[in-house]
Amino acid sequence: MDTTENYGTLTVKTESAFGALPVKDATVSFRRQMPDGAKLFAVLVTGEDGETDPLEIPAPPASNSLSPGGETPYSLVNVGIYAEGYYSVMLTGVPIYSGISSTQTVNMIPLPESVRFDKYPSGNYIITESEVPKL
Repeated sequence: MDTTENYGTLTVKTESAFGALPVKDATVSFRRQMPDGAKLFAVLVTGEDGETDPLEIPAPPASNSLSPGGETPYSLVNVGIYAEGYYSVMLTGVPIYSGISSTQTVNMIPLPESVRFDKYPSGNYIITESEVPKL
């Protein structure tokens, strides 16, 4: 078994209006899924372009994918995105592969004008990335 630390890279891109507008200053939290629960790994803020800096996340070695029934070839992270004036979004089970750079694009949905900004809005969007689709 390879004992060296391997990494995959994840960038989160936040946008609104179907990609026409970047969402700047969104807070993005990354939680690694561990056997004893999800652990906070990092918190980043999006820039003017709506993107976080690339984040290196530990992942199992790519060689795990070469033999069927072997160890899992990826690690899982949960990504929470929070921005003033938008519903928050939680992505669960985002796979991270060693040596792979990924960009996760998130379409942020604006809050209705009737929602006050001094309280937490009801309703969030939870998207499970690694779940097998039910077709």
